[in-house]
Amino acid sequence: MSEKTGDSGIYPKHGGFEKLLSYQVAELLYDITVRFTRRYIDPGSRTRDQMEQAARSGSRNIAEGSVFSATSKKVEMNLTNVARASLTELKKDYASFLRQNKLELWPIADPIRQELIDRRFRTADEVAHWAAGVHKRSPGRGHAEIVGNIGHVYCMVAIGLLATSPDAGGSGGDGDVATGPAPSSTTTAPASTTSTAPSTTAAPATAAPKAFPSGVAPARLVIPAIGVDAPTVDLDLRGAAPEVPEDFGATGWYAQTRRPGEIGPAVIAGHIDSTTGPAVFYGLRDLRPDDEVVVVGESGDERRFVVIGSGQYPKGDLPDEVFAFGDAVPELRLITCGGTFDRASGHYRDNYVVYARAA
Repeated sequence: MSEKTGDSGIYPKHGGFEKLLSYQVAELLYDITVRFTRRYIDPGSRTRDQMEQAARSGSRNIAEGSVFSATSKKVEMNLTNVARASLTELKKDYASFLRQNKLELWPIADPIRQELIDRRFRTADEVAHWAAGVHKRSPGRGHAEIVGNIGHVYCMVAIGLLATSPDAGGSGGDGDVATGPAPSSTTTAPASTTSTAPSTTAAPATAAPKAFPSGVAPARLVIPAIGVDAPTVDLDLRGAAPEVPEDFGATGWYAQTRRPGEIGPAVIAGHIDSTTGPAVFYGLRDLRPDDEVVVVGESGDERRFVVIGSGQYPKGDLPDEVFAFGDAVPELRLITCGGTFDRASGHYRDNYVVYARAA
């Protein structure tokens, strides 16, 4: 379960991530990276997808950390580690681009580099306008060199801001921090009964996550052991109650959770039955450890997972580990109804959850 904590110095205790300097820099870096990859990286290259995903992971993990910071120090710090690792990988990609194209990596003493940092740009358009001015002032600096170094510099700035965590040995504080109302963790919130769910112990602060392929926008879910091969639609966790698939033969991915293949938990739901008979997740309880689960993306890319545990919990009382980060690896949760059927309400009393991890 979650561990109560105070403000870590990285995220505001009750959200408000939009005012965090680390988030603002990481979000700007994401916009810059998308423009960079679309212009300089081949569309068929895996590097393009990896760079965009790493930039997205950096800003998204900072944002999600602000949500969890009010209730779980462990989850907050794990998110910080994932964000830092993603931005470090992105920095390496920018450096590789410059090296492979025989372009200069600006040294720390370069006045143009320092000018970039001092300007504190807010938008990618402002950065692009500045870059054009640099090329005009210094024609010897080509556009590719300038934009490659811009990405590299912003990676270093974002990583430096995350390193201000006291747990990481820094001075604490993120600069521009604000507080706001505490958001709820999810609309189907936590607490468990009997379970074989894996523990969600955070990785040590110094441990860098293993490299994984990027996440996919799920289009189908395949579970050979129980004969599932079903379409996957997008669902929304927000509102009075989380959405469920309208089609009893379809599964649904909660778009507020991770994309399957991203570090952290992706959550997919499905019905157990209908008034006419079994539904898509009727056989979910028959899954056993090491059974394979395959998520097929819109592009046809596959992300493979293996079952590692399961649990049954009262509805409205799901444990933290269903939605919160555990180890810094891609994870998957499959959720359906379970327990006894309440004829008065017309619903099952429990939820049944299967936990899976990247194969």
